[in-house]
Formats: sequence, C-alpha cells, structure tokens
Amino acid sequence: MIEFKLIIFTALIFVFTVAIHIVYCRTQKPKRHIEDLVLLFILIPIIISIALLLSGCIGFQICLLATLLYLALSGVYIQTYPAIQANSPSLYILYLIGNSEKGLTKSDIETKLDVKQLIGNKVTELEDEELIVVKNKTDVSLTFKGKVLALIFVVYRGVLGLKEGRG
Repeated sequence: MIEFKLIIFTALIFVFTVAIHIVYCRTQKPKRHIEDLVLLFILIPIIISIALLLSGCIGFQICLLATLLYLALSGVYIQTYPAIQANSPSLYILYLIGNSEKGLTKSDIETKLDVKQLIGNKVTELEDEELIVVKNKTDVSLTFKGKVLALIFVVYRGVLGLKEGRG
C-alpha cells in the first residue's frame, strides 16, 4: 500500500510543479527556459528531498524512490517542453495537415512553412538561453553552456548508435 501512496503523492507533487511552471510562464514570459526548468524541476526538489531526509521526516528508501520517480517524470516533461512551447517544425507540419480539409501536397507544406522564421526563432531562443553567441550577424559559436549541452547530446546519440542526420 505504501508504494501506491508513494506514486500518488509523487504524481501530485509533479502536477503541482507543472502548474507552478505554467503560471510562471504565462505571467513572467521567461527568456531562459532551460535554466528555469532545471531549477524548478530538478534542483529545488532535490534540495527539498535532502532536507526531508536529514530532518527525519521521511525514510531513505521512500525518499529515494519518490525522488527517482519525480526526476523521471520531470525528465520527460523537460524533454517534451521545447516541442510544446515553441513552433516545432514537425508539429507545425502535422498541424497544417490536420487543419486542412483534404490533406496537403509537399509543395503546399513548403509554401506554408516560413523556414527563415523557424530558424531565426530558434537562433534567438539559443541566444536567450546563452547557449550560443552570434557575432557580426553571421558567425555563430557555442558558449560553455552550449558546449556542455551539445556534448551531452553527442554522447547520448553515440550511445544510441545514431549517426548525424539519422534518428
């Protein structure tokens, strides 16, 4: 019975955190989404878990299980958030097709997509997150944070055996 209570309690805390995140995004219009997500969904809950554990309010095993479940839920949310928050090209194409009465041809889709806008928005987001630096409007380089994030994805794709341009 403890396991079920643990799952329900952890899920409620996660839903509450998502609600806080939604309210925050709608009222503050944050520029650094990644930092906000990591702080709200990872660092604060870990600090709270450690405090509860050290205070003796919760046992080690229960604390560990709840934290792992919460971090798993948060990881999924953090990974899917960019697709929900921004205009993902793939999701936008699905939207265009789904919103048409008879479907679309490839050329219809190409005329409806503003590739420069999609790329420009992403470049601006990466600048706002301080993951890249754009110099002279043409030269783009990674910041330290950008290099760390890129390395994580390179290693992750390597572990999965994915080649560049393949997924």
